[in-house]
Amino acid sequence: MWLNLLFPALFLVLSLGKVIKVTDQSIDSTLDSHPCMLIKFYSPACSHCQHLAPIYESAATIVAQSHCDAQMAEIDVTTQRRSAEKYDVHAYPTLILFVDGEPVERYKGTRTAEAIAEWLQTKEVEYLKEGKS
Repeated sequence: MWLNLLFPALFLVLSLGKVIKVTDQSIDSTLDSHPCMLIKFYSPACSHCQHLAPIYESAATIVAQSHCDAQMAEIDVTTQRRSAEKYDVHAYPTLILFVDGEPVERYKGTRTAEAIAEWLQTKEVEYLKEGKS
């Protein structure tokens, strides 16, 4: 009986801070499922992307533990070129905020987990809760 309670709780803990992996095929449906999403467009060979990877994961954990409903995702532009072209991404890493499936803003701030998480939380409030267009 207690196992029935343990497994959902364990799943919740393990899923906190998970960065969603998207592809050219899944990006539209993923954006449709999440009204506020920050997507990192990256190249695995890029040293700046490699440096940002653990920071981005930590930011996702901070966001998941807050009262923010925004999600974080990433897409490898070396294998998913159509999405990079569609959203005019030419430098890596590029972080784009999507609201209701549309790109609305690029992150230009400090590349720390705390700064990224705080920015995303603020933008979620601006765009979704206060109705900024």
